[in-house]
Amino acid sequence: MFVLHVTGRGVHLRREWFDTSHPALAGFTRDWPTARGRNRGLVRPLMIGERQELALPGLQPLHAILEQASPGEVRVRAPVPVVELFVEGARVFDTLPLPLGADLRFEGYSLRLSRTAPLAPAEVERLGKLGPLDDHAWRVFADELEESGKTTLAEWMRLERSLTPEARGQLAAIGSELMPSERATVGSAKILGCNAHGCPGRWNALTVTPEPRFRDCPRCKKAVPWCEGLRDAEVFVLRGLAAVLDSGERPPTVPWPLMTVG
Repeated sequence: MFVLHVTGRGVHLRREWFDTSHPALAGFTRDWPTARGRNRGLVRPLMIGERQELALPGLQPLHAILEQASPGEVRVRAPVPVVELFVEGARVFDTLPLPLGADLRFEGYSLRLSRTAPLAPAEVERLGKLGPLDDHAWRVFADELEESGKTTLAEWMRLERSLTPEARGQLAAIGSELMPSERATVGSAKILGCNAHGCPGRWNALTVTPEPRFRDCPRCKKAVPWCEGLRDAEVFVLRGLAAVLDSGERPPTVPWPLMTVG
C-alpha cells in the first residue's frame, strides 16, 4: 500500500492507495477497455481538487491526477497547463514520476508518498500464529498491542470481534482514527463474493502477508483484499476476486454478486 501524506493550509492527512505492483493487482492495472480515455482498471487514478476524491480547499475543481500507468510506478499529471505543480522543484507540464519520499508541491500544499507498516515485523509474525477461533489468544494479542502504545488499534480490535449492529457507529468512529491497513491488520470481517466449497469465511482465517490489506486464501490460492467501501469491493468481486468489507461499513442490503473464485 502507498500512503499519501498531505500537509499545508491547516491540513494534515494520511490516505492509502492500492499499489499495483502487488501480485494480486499487477495483472489488472489496465485490464478493462478505456472509456473516454480514462483507465478503468482495479486501481483508479486518484483525482486531487476542491471537488474531487482527494478534496482540498483552495484548489481548482480538478487540480492534479496521480496515476499508476505501470505497476507500482506513480506519476503526477497536470490536467490543466496553467496549474502549477512541482516535484522536487521541477515543474510538471504534462506528467512526471513521483518517487517515494519526493515532495509534490502545489498551492501551499505538500504531498509525499511512503508505504504502510502498521505493525513491527515481530508483531506480524505473532499475528500469523494466532488461531482464527481462539478468542483468548486474540484478547491477549490486543492487550500486547495496548501495552506497546497502540491503544486505539487494540480498542478497535476488541470492539470489532464482538460487533453488534448497535455498536457499528462506535466502531466507525474509532476506526476513523486508524488507516485501513491498521484496521485490516487485526480485523475479522466476513469474506464477500465467494461461494467456493470450503471457503474459510473470515478475514482472520486467511494467511497473513507482508501487504496489510491483502491476505492469501489457503483454499483458493488467491489474494483477498480488505476494502474501505462497497464501491471498491464490488470492483474486485466483479473481476473474480473475493473481498472483505471494512467492519465499520454497513454490509450490502441487496443480493451480493456471488462468484466462485476457487
